[in-house]
Amino acid sequence: MCRHRFFRPPIDYKIAHGVYPAMTEQEWQFDAWSELYKKVQVADILVIATPIWLGEKSSVATQLNERLYSFSGDLNDFGQYAYYGRVGGCLVTGNEDGAKHCSMNFLYSL
Repeated sequence: MCRHRFFRPPIDYKIAHGVYPAMTEQEWQFDAWSELYKKVQVADILVIATPIWLGEKSSVATQLNERLYSFSGDLNDFGQYAYYGRVGGCLVTGNEDGAKHCSMNFLYSL
C-alpha cells in the first residue's frame, strides 16, 4: 500500500544542482533533496511529469533525473541496486514538439 499518494512537486523544494546524494557536502548552502528522496524511497510508483520547453524536458525534470541518479549506486537489503524492481514512468505534455524525444530521454534515465 502506498504511504504517500502525492507530494509537493520538486519546484517547491530548494534542491541543489548536481549528482551527489548530499550537495551540502559539495559546499552548497542548502539541499532539500534528502527530504524529497525519502518520499521517493517509500513510493510504490514514481511518475515524473514535465512540459516541453524548446523541444526538451523542463530544467526541473532534468534536475530531478540528476538527483535520482545520485542514489543509483545504492544497494537494498538484498545487495541489489536500490531501484531494482521499482516502477517508474513519465508524463510529457506535447506532441510534435518533442514529446517522443523527451519520453525516450526520461525512460532511458529511469
